Amino acid sequence: MGIVKKSRNVGLRKQRAENKTIRVVIPPSPISQHFQGPGVAGDILLRYMFPVRGKVYNGTIDIVKEGNDAVSIQVRSATMEGGAHSDFILHDGLNTIPLEYTVVLGEKVIVELKKGSVKEAWVSFLFEVGVRRGMIGKESDERS
Repeated sequence: MGIVKKSRNVGLRKQRAENKTIRVVIPPSPISQHFQGPGVAGDILLRYMFPVRGKVYNGTIDIVKEGNDAVSIQVRSATMEGGAHSDFILHDGLNTIPLEYTVVLGEKVIVELKKGSVKEAWVSFLFEVGVRRGMIGKESDERS
């Protein structure tokens, strides 16, 4: 085999390797916070700022109520353009919070106890990173 033919074969192999599509699966990341104290009332249960755009879903809150009063929380998000909030009434024990919304770079989410008092609270939800096609492995300042 001549040198020219060898070089062409190496070039073809390199070209085929460059044209391969690589798919990466990034599993959702759990975001969680535990809060405990005597008579926690009117307190922030969770604060989180998202470093990239993505999707938030499957909220879960496990509380131990203090007293017989109803317990309610507010989940709110804030960006430079504005924000939104949702209120939820919780019962003692494990509560599922129906969340499913898109977040952007720098968006802040706050879970706050609005009514009632709890001895202990566990707050968690899933965050799925929103990676655009071709973004992985490239140097880029564009992360939103």
